[in-house]
Amino acid sequence: MERQKLIYKLVRNPFLVNVEDLPHDLQEEAIELQFNNLAKDSFESMPLENFWECFTVETSLA
Repeated sequence: MERQKLIYKLVRNPFLVNVEDLPHDLQEEAIELQFNNLAKDSFESMPLENFWECFTVETSLA
């Protein structure tokens, strides 16, 4: 699958994408996200745009 489609899938639902299908430069971050229960709870409880805004802020502070 082409890179753009995989990234789209990752953005739409990072918890359902197969990490092995992603480009290597995104795999580690995707794995960390998929094992982050707080991120998963946030994803399920807020609009997609808000989730990524919060997640981007959290990762830039780490």
